[in-house]
Amino acid sequence: MPVTVPIPRRTAAQPNGRARLRQQATTLREDRFAGGRQVHPVAVTIEYGEPELLLDLPDLVAERGLYFVQMLGGAREVAVFHDRLERFQAVRSNCTSIAIRDQLDRNHTLSSNKRDHVSCRVLSMPRTGSVTFCYVCAEHQRADKQLKTLKVLGRDAVARHLPRAICFKLAARAFKETSSRRAEQPNRLIVPIRDEQGGVLSVMAGVLQRPVLFGAKISAVYPGNRHRGLAGHQGVVVVFDSDTGAPTGILHGGEITARRTAAATAVATVALARPHARILALIGAGEQASHHLAALLDCLPIEQVRIWSQSESRARSFVNAHEDSAAELVVRDSIESAVKGADVLCTLTSAPNPILAGRLLEPGQHVNAVGSSVRQFRELDEEAIQRSRLYADYLPMLEAEGGDYLAALSSGSITPEHVIGEVGEVLLGHKPGRQSDEDITLFKSLGIVAEDLTAAQYALEQAAATGDDADAPFDRP
Repeated sequence: MPVTVPIPRRTAAQPNGRARLRQQATTLREDRFAGGRQVHPVAVTIEYGEPELLLDLPDLVAERGLYFVQMLGGAREVAVFHDRLERFQAVRSNCTSIAIRDQLDRNHTLSSNKRDHVSCRVLSMPRTGSVTFCYVCAEHQRADKQLKTLKVLGRDAVARHLPRAICFKLAARAFKETSSRRAEQPNRLIVPIRDEQGGVLSVMAGVLQRPVLFGAKISAVYPGNRHRGLAGHQGVVVVFDSDTGAPTGILHGGEITARRTAAATAVATVALARPHARILALIGAGEQASHHLAALLDCLPIEQVRIWSQSESRARSFVNAHEDSAAELVVRDSIESAVKGADVLCTLTSAPNPILAGRLLEPGQHVNAVGSSVRQFRELDEEAIQRSRLYADYLPMLEAEGGDYLAALSSGSITPEHVIGEVGEVLLGHKPGRQSDEDITLFKSLGIVAEDLTAAQYALEQAAATGDDADAPFDRP
């Protein structure tokens, strides 16, 4: 148990200035598990003044985990410091916690797994009475507690916990983290599925640094699913625990992809399109069209939405399914009539060859090229790329898999300098966006795993908070 030490009254022999400190000669250590935590209480003596206690406990802070500094007695405010970092936490309560991780995160939690010192300063305490500090180490949660279960969120659960308003904020954050290079996102691994025309297995893995968040999305892309009444993307997003590496969640990849993709398009459109856009043209009438319709109606004053699909019956079914939309929905019998006079265009198809020709584009339009995400497929021809101010979600991905861009580059229609920059750079103010109402702006969306991970983590947190999730065995206890 902690040792209680009296705080003496101030006397003439106790001048103002830096507090005199001493650590209790006897360190009480009890290596035991309490609720899955290994506890190391350390009692200390505080003398009068502005006490600052240096806890020289290298064996306790050498490992990552969750630590508690608990203040008992009359003190009302405590600040916690690390001797190599700036002040990172001050609380007006009788207990604070320190998370030992690999780096300083957004919440300024203590970030070190080296053998260093932690100090506590009492900012407010009574002139008389007693105060006891207790340093409790809880880094060693039992492995069987941490690896026992993971959360599984199906399509409906993901939809409940990823509202569009939140998706916009998450997409903007993912863009900014990507353009600030605070996310490691290697090019996706693409493996052809030879028995399915155009089918591929796609693996996107990544690590966000602040705070640490990592995982992967594994998807099977089946263009032929539109004839089966199924979504073209089938897969899962897996999120891992940053402390132990154990998987913490498996989520419906198709629902996350649909929602984060539409949100990313909306963020890019607000950044690049003319603010008075009134007419939206959706090229394609599948699942992505539904999500893009809702997302763009939320953020632009759209009055009319034109739908064109290679299947007219599919386009009419789409209009019937969304007859309650705030904007007027009309089916166009040609892509030319859909594009003419539109302010914003979204290509949302699985077409392997260009369907939107540059000759159709008009000054002032903004284009979101969303449907193709592998270099073998492209929705826009070389002229469409050449006539546009081109923006990417992630430049390395554009250079590796942007089929529309790569075709224009190889034909000599453009040079690499044709790319203005990333949408995140526009949001951060590092690159210019639209320069005039006459510009044709183009956002080439290939998808980034930062979008998937931020969305998945948010959904997991919301599901856990409401109990709306499912536990599945992961490892034997």
